[in-house]
Amino acid sequence: MTTRPDNLRDLKQSGWQSRDVKTELRENFTKQLAQSSDLFPGILGYDDTVIPEITLALLAEHDMLFLG
Repeated sequence: MTTRPDNLRDLKQSGWQSRDVKTELRENFTKQLAQSSDLFPGILGYDDTVIPEITLALLAEHDMLFLG
């Protein structure tokens, strides 16, 4: 297990690169999609309507606004 950097210099030297939220969400979502795991656990009744729209929006890095 690697240790966490103690300061900013150590972080920069480790090669870590900052990613924006949309990119990180998309990368994490595609990993989950590739593993065929349950993408939206606990959300019932929206398999044919909302879930496909959210999936496409995450893959396309769209802005999403949930009203309700």
